[in-house]
Amino acid sequence: MAEILYSLLSPYAAKARMAVLHTGFPATPRPTDAFQPTSEFLTANPLGKVPVLLLDDGRALHDSRVIMRFLDIWSGGKLYPADPARLIEVAQFESLCDGVCDCLQAIMFEKRYRPEEKMFQGWIDRQWEKATRTLDRLEADVPDLAPDAATLALRGTLGYLSIRFDGQWEETHPPLATWIDRFDRANPEIATAAPGKG
Repeated sequence: MAEILYSLLSPYAAKARMAVLHTGFPATPRPTDAFQPTSEFLTANPLGKVPVLLLDDGRALHDSRVIMRFLDIWSGGKLYPADPARLIEVAQFESLCDGVCDCLQAIMFEKRYRPEEKMFQGWIDRQWEKATRTLDRLEADVPDLAPDAATLALRGTLGYLSIRFDGQWEETHPPLATWIDRFDRANPEIATAAPGKG
C-alpha cells in the first residue's frame, strides 16, 4: 500500500493527508521527522520536506500541490473543478494559503533557530504583514465547507495558525476563526488529519 510521509504540525502535509481521506486514496500515514531525516526520506525527496506520497510503483510525489494534483486525477476530479475559470480560482486560493504558510514558517524558523541577538525583527514583521494581508484577502472570499483544494488548504493554514500563533489573529479575522469549527463539524473524518491531529 502507498504511504504518505508527514509531520504532525505541517500545514502542507495536513492538506495532503486531508485530501487522501477525502478522495479515498489507499495510503497509510507515516509520521516523519524532517529535521532528522532518514536516508529513505531524503531519497524520496532530496529537499527533505514533507509531505511525500510513496506510491506502490516506487514513485515518490512531492510537494503538497503535486500530491493534490495526483489525487485529483486519481479520484476523477474531487479536488479541483473542471470548469477552467473556477479551476484558476481554486488554484489561486490554494496558492494564497500556501503563501501564508510560507510566511508563518519563515517567522518560526527565525525565532526558533536563530540566536536571539541575531534575530531580525524587521524580517519577522514583514512576514507577519504579508500573512495578515493575505488573510484579509482570504477572508473576503471565505469558501463554503465542501472539501476541495481550496478548503483543504485553508483548513491546513488556519490549523497551523491556531497552533503556532494562537491568540494573534482570531480577533482580527473572526470569519476565518469560526470557519475552522464549521468545517470540522461538516467534515469530521477529514478534520482528523488537520495540523496537530493524529
